[in-house]
Amino acid sequence: MWYGLFCTLIQVLLVRTFKLAITLVLVILLGGCCIVPNRSYYTYEVSKDILYVDAVISDVISKEKTTVLQPGIQVLRSGPIGVDFGGNLGASLGDGVQLSQQTVPEVHQVVFTDIEGYQFKVDEKAIYEKLKFHIGKKVIVAYQPHYRTKWSIMSCQKIKGATGVWRKDFLTATPY
Repeated sequence: MWYGLFCTLIQVLLVRTFKLAITLVLVILLGGCCIVPNRSYYTYEVSKDILYVDAVISDVISKEKTTVLQPGIQVLRSGPIGVDFGGNLGASLGDGVQLSQQTVPEVHQVVFTDIEGYQFKVDEKAIYEKLKFHIGKKVIVAYQPHYRTKWSIMSCQKIKGATGVWRKDFLTATPY
């Protein structure tokens, strides 16, 4: 008796699972119109064109390489010395806290602001050395645009007004 009831239960579950699987396959093949009617996706494209824009050198930032003492959470401890999560050795202060010496790398950055308000932040020492005394001066910035296009899943068409510059890669700056 129990065996017959168990077999019937298994058959019902298998048939229902099979029907559910077939339903899901049909929904996926039909494009998911009942599940995601207003979905969209983006495609990204790098332009081969080099564009030029007038800009102003809005800021010049320079920080030399420094060493700082910073508290951290201790992972390993051996007497008065410990190791934190970053792998830095330091002096143990007790209760799982230690004081570690960390090095902050040097920074040489030039910030350009174009007519539209877009900011190019350039972390190159050669450009910094060339333009560090020209804050507020006008420059011509060469850049390569990256475009982003929004597409509709349902119609596989571009959505009107949804194409534009997504990112601008800095190439050069020439003062004038």
